[in-house]
Amino acid sequence: MADALLKINALVNGKTAAANGGGSAGGVIAREGYVESPMMKLSELPADEAQYLKGFGADAAVRIDAVAVSDADFKQMILQHALESWTDLPGFNDALANGTLKIQRASDVPQLGYKSNLYDLYSGGNLLGSVSFGSDTFNKKLYLEIQAQGIRQATGSINGQDFYVTWPDASLAKSS
Repeated sequence: MADALLKINALVNGKTAAANGGGSAGGVIAREGYVESPMMKLSELPADEAQYLKGFGADAAVRIDAVAVSDADFKQMILQHALESWTDLPGFNDALANGTLKIQRASDVPQLGYKSNLYDLYSGGNLLGSVSFGSDTFNKKLYLEIQAQGIRQATGSINGQDFYVTWPDASLAKSS
């Protein structure tokens, strides 16, 4: 039964992709700003991700990826979030004023190893919901080393856009 549902979903996704101008990439436009993969059995996913998703009762999943956005749009989106969320954090307002606030895509800092994952989960062909989680390759040691140098860091994902933001914060600096 699950195999039949996966095949039906693949056919529907294929037709939707063609209707939306999608090509051989296999993804279809999902929620605004996202692209869906075809439905996959958990066995088709990386083992660590499959095990995590299985814990929610899923037997299949659809990976949700963000649509590419320009660097300017990315920075504006993250800055807007920062202004709504971080103005009370030490050093943030000073960094914003003096130009030391640094907004980067997480993928531009590969040594940090931050990547988010978003999936719609299915069991027996029924949508269970969505789950988002960070990759297990996050380099916590590097993060703490940078923090000890007096640099505040923020990682996360907004609309599927993974970010890494830094600014000076002397209160974090550890004396050697």
